[in-house]
Amino acid sequence: MPPKGKAPAQQFATAISGLTSVIELKKQRIAQLNHEIEADIKGLEEYGPLTIVAHQQRQEECRRIIKECEEWNEFFDEAIGPFEKSYHDSQDAVRVKYDEAMVRYKASIQTLIREFGYNPAFKRWHDQL
Repeated sequence: MPPKGKAPAQQFATAISGLTSVIELKKQRIAQLNHEIEADIKGLEEYGPLTIVAHQQRQEECRRIIKECEEWNEFFDEAIGPFEKSYHDSQDAVRVKYDEAMVRYKASIQTLIREFGYNPAFKRWHDQL
């Protein structure tokens, strides 16, 4: 429903004016984007090959480093791996012996409590067990 108080010709003129403003803004934005595209193309022509070469060199360097690390890992697994396994085995053996010692310690404390009336709550720092 048309607004009251304006003639249809005036409403049409207002709509055309609004559309013209939008079109002009879009033209300015298109011109700005075209200018940015031209600047990007010029920048690529100036710096593109250099940055591409630099990225390719960095990529090759990273591949070389990865290859060296993989070779070192293989050497480690072959040369150091058996020692690492024996280290873990000895840790497991120590853990088993420690657990056995703790069981015997608890049993000995129970023997002291039962046979001699020892109370662990009253143990002094210089008491000998």
